[in-house]
Amino acid sequence: MNWVVDASVVISRVMGEDRPGWVDDYIDDVPAGRVRLSAPSLIWLEIGNRLVRAGTVGDEFVLEAMLKIEALAIEDVPVERPIRLRALTLARAHGLTMYDATYLAVAEATGSGLLTLDALLDRAAISMGLGREDGPTQVSEPPPSYGDRPVDSMSMAVIGATLAEMRKEYSL
Repeated sequence: MNWVVDASVVISRVMGEDRPGWVDDYIDDVPAGRVRLSAPSLIWLEIGNRLVRAGTVGDEFVLEAMLKIEALAIEDVPVERPIRLRALTLARAHGLTMYDATYLAVAEATGSGLLTLDALLDRAAISMGLGREDGPTQVSEPPPSYGDRPVDSMSMAVIGATLAEMRKEYSL
């Protein structure tokens, strides 16, 4: 089975944090090939940031953690323009950060489920038929505030057209 995994799941495992049993179940199935993991390439920045900012761990632990994560063979999914644009819409529609919406956009684009410990992201994934049924038990970050404007999918088309005109004008 193919799953997009977000940083919260991977970090909970390598940091030995409290986590629901399903995290270990999925990760333990990776070596046997029963589970394949993918993630937007930004996962490495999020994981690295969390490890670097963990003041209670030394450099050796950080390097070992990165090696353990690399051993999971998480397939990097480039964050190309279609993913970025879809993530914009999903962020607005579900009140997500762009980072979280990117995981959701990758899951949607690849036809994969999404593994996350972020309650808001998980609810969005479930609403799109991409989440696990039993949901997370933690919230990894507070929801962002993007105001209360409704999502207008046409606005993205207008923005795209405007950007194209600006690029021509400024030779970008």
